[in-house]
Amino acid sequence: MSNAITRKEIDYQAFLNRESQKCHHRYDEELRQYIYLKNGDLENALTATKQMFQSNLTGQLSENPVRNYQYLFVASVTLATRFAIQGGLDEEVAFNTSDLYIQKVDKIDNVPDIFELQVEMFTTFTKLVRQSKLDQAKALPILRCIEYIELHLHEVIHLSDLAKHTGYSSNYISKLFKERMNQSVKSYIQTQKISVAKNMLLESDYSLLEISETLAFSSQSYFTKIFKKVTGEKPLDYRANHLTDAIHSKGVIDDRT
Repeated sequence: MSNAITRKEIDYQAFLNRESQKCHHRYDEELRQYIYLKNGDLENALTATKQMFQSNLTGQLSENPVRNYQYLFVASVTLATRFAIQGGLDEEVAFNTSDLYIQKVDKIDNVPDIFELQVEMFTTFTKLVRQSKLDQAKALPILRCIEYIELHLHEVIHLSDLAKHTGYSSNYISKLFKERMNQSVKSYIQTQKISVAKNMLLESDYSLLEISETLAFSSQSYFTKIFKKVTGEKPLDYRANHLTDAIHSKGVIDDRT
């Protein structure tokens, strides 16, 4: 095993760098490109990484120019990965992206192509972070809508109620809900109410009128219509067809407790 690098060797390396007029970027200068990446700021991230990676103020990691920039690239993609995760990118996505770019640079045999790959890598990571931030921003109002719906299934829920609860316009919530949930707000609310109704049919002796009123349907007939649309069965048929299974299932659970 080789001996650990000593302070004397470090000082001598610094002397050699001064003699050859080589120096490293300041830490705050190097950090800037990764902050832009973390924020999803593509334009500034690319400008900063081009200035950093293609300047003469880079470390000397190998006497072989290609290998030197391969090492620098690996160091850069490693930091990019960590800052991308801090910016909200999924960890597995970030690490897999890093692996793929390291595999790419390993196959390159000239410095200009490594420069191009550096720009591509920063572009990819920054775009992924930006998209992740957009996805998270869109997910929050939808989660708040779902939360509101779950707490108000016994009431008539209007789109305007969700808009007020989230602080967004009704049109935006309607469009976003359809985009993210692949169904309309109205359809989702009906599905959730019918889910509760199914439990009430199997676990209680409530009449259809009582269930429809509890779940704020406009009428028993409308409740029956929506129930059949969602389940393919009329409410009383559902109770008759599934009650025995529900009782048996509950009995099995009770026996185990």
